[in-house]
Amino acid sequence: FVSLVARTRSKLDAAVLEINEASKTKKCIGVVGDVTSSSSIESALQAAERAQKLPADAVVCNAGSAQPKLFLETEGDTFKRQMDLNYMGVVRTVRAALPGLLERDSGALVLVSSGLALTGYAGYAAYAPTKWAVRGLAEVLRSELAATRVSVHLALPPGMATPGFDKENAEKPRVTRAIEAGEPTHQPESVAAALLSSLQRGHYACACGDFGLGLLVRAGSGLAPRTTFWRDLVLLPFIAVIGAFYRRMWDFTVRRDASREDAVEEEYPVLNEALKSTEATFNDALKQADETLKRLTSDEAPAPAFDGRPVWVSKVEPEAHEKLVAILHDA
Repeated sequence: FVSLVARTRSKLDAAVLEINEASKTKKCIGVVGDVTSSSSIESALQAAERAQKLPADAVVCNAGSAQPKLFLETEGDTFKRQMDLNYMGVVRTVRAALPGLLERDSGALVLVSSGLALTGYAGYAAYAPTKWAVRGLAEVLRSELAATRVSVHLALPPGMATPGFDKENAEKPRVTRAIEAGEPTHQPESVAAALLSSLQRGHYACACGDFGLGLLVRAGSGLAPRTTFWRDLVLLPFIAVIGAFYRRMWDFTVRRDASREDAVEEEYPVLNEALKSTEATFNDALKQADETLKRLTSDEAPAPAFDGRPVWVSKVEPEAHEKLVAILHDA
């Protein structure tokens, strides 16, 4: 029995139809719910359990989205929206489902994070921190529930060929696309099958079939449970070398991108506008200083130009000198 929760009824109906057509039992239903609202997700879970006439025994917290931008190009509200959906959406879902799981002392929580919870690079200023937060929550919940029969799992899926991922790729900064060039895009079916296989084997962290993410899980698990401890112990020195190579390659990509003549113009519009504004202010100040010198000094005599701007040399009265210093200080 499978229950899907989403905000849009038309998308829900299409997904339910696809699952039921592929299934012999045809026991998939769809319930409208929104993880950005505690009351909505609680009502959706209750409605699903009533419709299935069964309590939820495995809850997958999968809602989320990415808005890839560089830090200074990301609006303040974007940080809030990303955290509200990607992290607080998981919190609300767990709070709605966990009391029932604890009452029955059985079941599983699957928190879907991202490979960007294991490393970070340019372009995910608002998104990556939300996935690090989900990872941290999963580790805390696993510890808190260690005395129960409710298991906690962390899914770290790679990029998948979905409409959301296509939209994300269209919005990525140029430097992000350069860093990710050559990375494989996985089919959702293969990722889901790999995740299900990991869950059935009781794995805590699930790389969902991606080899590179599997190495990252080994490198970045910290004190979290490891699936293959002794294998990790042997591989970690090699993984450290591979990780150092990738980090240097990513940093090189960022520096190379920044050195392009059009990098500031194309990639950093906020910084570019600030530079233009500063340049304009400075030029205005220079012009004002020139005019003030001409007005306040006597025996004006133009000297050779410096960098294309006339330099005026004369005797300056004390009060005029103080005013000139103030203008140049403001510049």
